[in-house]
Amino acid sequence: MKKTMFNFFAIACVALGMASCSSSSDKDQPITTFTGTYSGQLSVTLENEGEKDAEFPAVSERVYIEQGSNETELIISLKDFAFGEFKLGDIIVATTAEIKGKRCDFEGIKDITFENIGICTVKIDGEIKNNILDLDIDVDPKDLPFTVDVDFKGSKMFATDFYPKMTFEEWVVQNPAVDPENQYSFPKGEGDYFWGSSDGGVATLVGMGRADRFTVTATADAVNGKAARIETIDTKGYAGFLGFPATPKVTSGSLFLGNFKLDFKNPLKSTKFGIPFKFEPVAVKGFYKYTPGEVYYTCKDPVKSNIVEVDDSKVDECAINAILYEVSSFDAADEILTGVDIYTSDAVVAVAKLADGTEKKEYTPFEIKFDFVSGKAFDKSKKYRLAVIFSSSKDGDKFSGAPGSVLFVDEVEILTK
Repeated sequence: MKKTMFNFFAIACVALGMASCSSSSDKDQPITTFTGTYSGQLSVTLENEGEKDAEFPAVSERVYIEQGSNETELIISLKDFAFGEFKLGDIIVATTAEIKGKRCDFEGIKDITFENIGICTVKIDGEIKNNILDLDIDVDPKDLPFTVDVDFKGSKMFATDFYPKMTFEEWVVQNPAVDPENQYSFPKGEGDYFWGSSDGGVATLVGMGRADRFTVTATADAVNGKAARIETIDTKGYAGFLGFPATPKVTSGSLFLGNFKLDFKNPLKSTKFGIPFKFEPVAVKGFYKYTPGEVYYTCKDPVKSNIVEVDDSKVDECAINAILYEVSSFDAADEILTGVDIYTSDAVVAVAKLADGTEKKEYTPFEIKFDFVSGKAFDKSKKYRLAVIFSSSKDGDKFSGAPGSVLFVDEVEILTK
C-alpha cells in the first residue's frame, strides 16, 4: 500500500513538473521577437487557370517584418519585387498575427496597384518559428488571366549578419580645396564599407585640360532617390613624357569598394580594391541600366594607352563584378589587390560576375552569385577583403571601350550566409 502510494506521489510530482516546464516553454513570445529582416530564397511560379505556366529560378531575397499599430499586427514588406523581365514594385501588406508560444502565424490581404499589371489582390500567409520564416504570397491581377505565386523561406538576420543597402543617397566631395567645377565626389560609405572611383586620377586630367568631366556622379535618374552614374570618357590620348605615362584615349569610369591612390608610373595600380570582410558572401544584387557609346576603340598595348584603333565589330559592355580574396593582415598594404592583379591573383577565393553587360534601356534587377575558386572555401579563421566593382566599359582596364558609355547602378546589397 505504502509502495503504491509512493509511486502515485512520484508520478504526480513528475507530471506537475512536466506541466510546469511545458507552461514555461510555451509562454507566448512578444510580437517584437518576430520582427526584423529575413534573408533566404524566393521562387516565383506563374499559373494560368490553376495550371503551372512558368517557373522562375530561385533568387536570394530579403523580407522585412515590422510591428503594426497593435500587438496582433505585423507589416510584411518585399521591396522592389521583380522576376524575369517583370518589375512590379513594393509589396507591403498588414497582416493579423497569432502567437502560439515561440511560433507566429499571420495572414493578410490587400489590393495593390502595380504600374505594369494594374490592380492586384495580394494575399499573404506565413509562419515564423525558431527564427525561420515560411512565406507564401499570391498576387492575383484583376485584369489578367494569370496569377503569381511567390514562395519564400529564410532565416532572421541579426546586426552582425549583413551590410547595409548601398542607396547612393549621400555623396562626399573628395577635393574641397579646389574650384567647384573641378571637384569630384564619392558616395558616402556606411558601417564597414567605403567607396573609391577612377576620378582620383581623372581629377589630374581635368586640371591639365585633358578631360572635360568626371566619370562618376550622382543622378536623380534612379530606382529610388539618387543613383550612381558611371561614364567612359574621351581623354584625348597623349604620349608619355619625362617619365610620366601616356594619357589614355579611353578612360573607363569605375566605382568600387576600396580606395584610389594615384600611381603615375602604373595607373592600374592606383585602384586599391577591397574592404575588410568577415562574412561568407553569397551574392551581390541591385539594379542597373546601361547605354553603350557609339564608337568603340581597342588599345592593343596598354603601355601605349594613347594609341587606339576604331573597331566597328565591337559594341561596348559594362561590368559588375565582385571578388573575395584572402590577406594575412588588414594592415598589409602590399597585399591589397589592384587593377593589375584583381582578377589573376592566387589570393582570390571567390568571384561573382554579371553575365549580361549589354544595353539595358530601363533599370533591370541583377543578382551575381559567388563561385569559389576550385579547391578553395570560406574559412572563418582567415582574413578576407571584398571588392565590388562597377565599370562602364568591361575592358576599361585594357584602355579599350567606347567614350559615352554610361552605367547606372542603384539599391545595391551584399548578401551573406
